[in-house]
Amino acid sequence: MTTPRRLFTAPIFENELKTRKAHLLNIIIWGLILIPIPYVLYHLIAYSEHLSRALIQAGFGESINMVLLYLLKRGRIQAASSLLVCMFWLFYTVSAFTLDGARGASYLMGYPLVIVIAGVLLGGKATMIVTFFSLASGGIMAYAETHDWLVAQVSQDPFFLWIVSLSVFPISAGLQYLAARQTREALLRARASEEKYRLISQVTSDYTFSTELDSKGNPRLSWAAGAFEKITGYTIEEYTATGGWRGRLHPDDLEKDSQNLAALKSNRPVVAEIRIYTKPGELRWVRAYAHPVWDDRQNKLVGIVGAVQDITKQHATEERELHRRAMLEKVIRLGKVVTEVKDLQTTLELIWHGVHDDLGFDRLGIFLYNFEHHAMQGTLGTSRLGQMEEKWDRWYPLDEFAIFLRILDKPDGLYFTYDFELENGIGRDGDMAGVKDYAAVAAWAGNKPIAMICVDNLITGRPIREEDLEALRWFSGYAGLAIENARLNSALQNELLQRQSFIDELESKNAELERFTYTVSHDLKSPLVTITGFLGFLEQDALSENREKLRSTIARIISAAQKMQSLLNDLLELSR
Repeated sequence: MTTPRRLFTAPIFENELKTRKAHLLNIIIWGLILIPIPYVLYHLIAYSEHLSRALIQAGFGESINMVLLYLLKRGRIQAASSLLVCMFWLFYTVSAFTLDGARGASYLMGYPLVIVIAGVLLGGKATMIVTFFSLASGGIMAYAETHDWLVAQVSQDPFFLWIVSLSVFPISAGLQYLAARQTREALLRARASEEKYRLISQVTSDYTFSTELDSKGNPRLSWAAGAFEKITGYTIEEYTATGGWRGRLHPDDLEKDSQNLAALKSNRPVVAEIRIYTKPGELRWVRAYAHPVWDDRQNKLVGIVGAVQDITKQHATEERELHRRAMLEKVIRLGKVVTEVKDLQTTLELIWHGVHDDLGFDRLGIFLYNFEHHAMQGTLGTSRLGQMEEKWDRWYPLDEFAIFLRILDKPDGLYFTYDFELENGIGRDGDMAGVKDYAAVAAWAGNKPIAMICVDNLITGRPIREEDLEALRWFSGYAGLAIENARLNSALQNELLQRQSFIDELESKNAELERFTYTVSHDLKSPLVTITGFLGFLEQDALSENREKLRSTIARIISAAQKMQSLLNDLLELSR
C-alpha cells in the first residue's frame, strides 16, 4: 500500500469491533480536517475583519486533528475518540463564549455535531454527558447575555450559517449514514449468526434454556434454543402444555429433581443426570446444567438458565462397559469353579448352569468332540421351558453338519446369526423352531478342540449383545480346559481302578497259591512218609526172607509213588 493511501486509510486490528470504530473515527477526523476550508475562505472573501480569528480557530482545530490522526495510527482508538469529543466541545464552547453566544453557529451547529460524534464513537452514556454540558453551557451563555456579562456578536450575513452548514451538515449526514449502515451490518451478522446457530443446533445434542419461577415457586420454561425439539420431540408450546420438565421425568428421578430444585433455591448451581421421556415415548438420559438467576433485593430464586445435553449413547456405552466388566469378573469366578471339578458329569452340569444361570442365556447345548467317530456327541441340552435335559444318545457327524466343523476349525471359532430359523431353513416343528439370535463357540484345550457350546434366547426373545458373545467366548476357554481335565482325571481314575483291581486279584491269587502250596506240601509229604516207613519194613522183610510181606510192602511203596506222580502231574498241568 502506498504512503498516501496509508495516510487516508484506517488501521486494521485483530479485534473486529476496534477495526470498525477506527474506520468511523478516521472518517470523522478527515471530515473535521475539511471543515475549516470553507470557513476560512468565507472570512477571506466576505468577512476579512475577522480573518485572523478564523485562522486561529482553523489552526487550533487542525492541530487537534493532527494529534487525533497520530493517535489513530498508533491504535489508541479510545483515547483518540475521547480526546476528539472533549477538545472540540471545548473549541465550540470557547468560540461561542468569545463571539456569538447561544445564538451563534458554535452553539447551534457545533454542539449538535459533537453530540452526534460522541454517540457514534463513545456510546449513549457519553452522549448524555455531552448533551448535559452543552445545555448547561447554553444556559450560562443565555443568562450572561441577559445580564450584559456577555456581548454576543451575531453575524448578520445570511451566508455565514450557510457556509458553516456546508461542513457540518454533510458530516452529520455522513455519520448518520455510517451509523445506519453499521446497524444494518450488525443485523445481517446477527441473522447470519442465528442461521449458523440454527444449522449447528440441528446436528448438536445440546439445547439451552431459560426458566422463570411463578408466584408459587414452580419453574416454567420461557425460552429454549438448540436441539430442543430433537431431544424432546416437542415444540416449546407442546412441552409446556404437557407439564414441562417435571412432566417428562422418569418417576424414579422425581425425588432427585426436587433435591436439585432445592439446591437452586439455595443459590447453588446444579449438574445432574436425569432420565426423561420424549414425545414418542422413548426413554433418554440427559445431563442438565442449571444455574440460578438470583434476585438480590428479594433474596430468592427468580429463574434458571442452563443447558441440557443428550447423553443417551454415552450412558449406554458406560452401561455396556460396566456390564462387560461384571461379566468378565463372573466368567473368571465361574472358570475357577468349573476347572476345580474332576468329574465329567459334574463339570458339564456346572458349565450348563454357568452359561444358563450366570451368563443369562435362555437355552444352551453342550456337545463333546469325538475324534474317533469324527462327530459331536450330545451331552446336556435345554428344553423349550428352560430346563436341563440329558441328550447323551444324540450324535452329529461332522460330515453332515458343516457349521460344527467350521466352528471347531480354530480356537476362537464363533458362529452368530440374528435369524437362525430363516438362515438354516428351520420348519415350524422341532427344538430350534422360532430361534432368532443364535450363537455357537468352540471350546479348546491347548491345541485341540474339545467341545462346542450353542446358545439362544428363544424363551425371552432378548437380543444377544456383543458383550454377551464376548463373555461366552471367554467362558468357553475355561470350559474346554475343565472338560479336558475332567476327561483326563476320569481316565486316570479308571486306570487306577484297573490297577487296583489287578493288585487285588494278584493278592487273591497269591493267597490261593499259599493255600495251594500248603496243601500240596502236605499231600506230597504223605506219600514220602509212607515210602520212607515202608522202606524200613522192606529191609526187615528182606532180611527175614518173608516174601509175602515183602511183596505187600513193595506194593504199598509203589502205590505211594504213583500217588506222588499223580500230584506232580497235576502241579505241572496247573502251571501250564
